Amino acid sequence: MIRQVILIYLACSALSASTQDFVKAKVKHSAGEALAYSPDGQFLAVGSTESLILYSAGSGIKVRSLEGITGGITTVAFSPDSKIVAAGSTSGAVIFWRPADGQFA
Repeated sequence: MIRQVILIYLACSALSASTQDFVKAKVKHSAGEALAYSPDGQFLAVGSTESLILYSAGSGIKVRSLEGITGGITTVAFSPDSKIVAAGSTSGAVIFWRPADGQFA
């Protein structure tokens, strides 16, 4: 389901073609199905079975892996100011990180 939502979003968005291709590739190859684009446009967060991976939305380069959550990540969301990213897992845990430095919030 999330793949269809992302593809609809990409079709309607003003993202560059290279950024759209990058997002589609991450959704296709991600071990998880959770994905969020930061409101400030800096990060793409992709949930996996063991961590939350942050990519630079502009270049597609991996910025960091955010560790510390048990279970596969099922949902990801950024705060409106993009200073906090939250991830929920199959274990019921919700963890908050600061994308800028990868520390727990």
